[in-house]
Amino acid sequence: MGLILLTVIVMAAIFIGFMLLKRPVYRISQENVERLLELMLARKASLNDWHVFLAVPIHYDEYLENIRHLCLEIEESESCVINTRILTNKGEDALREILTELKQHGSKDF
Repeated sequence: MGLILLTVIVMAAIFIGFMLLKRPVYRISQENVERLLELMLARKASLNDWHVFLAVPIHYDEYLENIRHLCLEIEESESCVINTRILTNKGEDALREILTELKQHGSKDF
């Protein structure tokens, strides 16, 4: 009887522990986007980093989501994956403009 009670208590504790834990959430910040664009312009970003940024919607920040959409448009029209180069010169110029505007926008903390 004691073993059954102990088992129920341990299982309840584990269940409550899982209920209290929240699943991890990755929130990209403006600084993350700025750093990625800087790496893209320096041709040091990986294709995977770029594609992850483009693929994951930013639901919690409309401004950063608009930046992501602009980058998607650039990707569609100016992609040229050659060695470390991911975008054409025109695409890099467009990213440079976005980065300048992003830096002028100021940082946001969540």
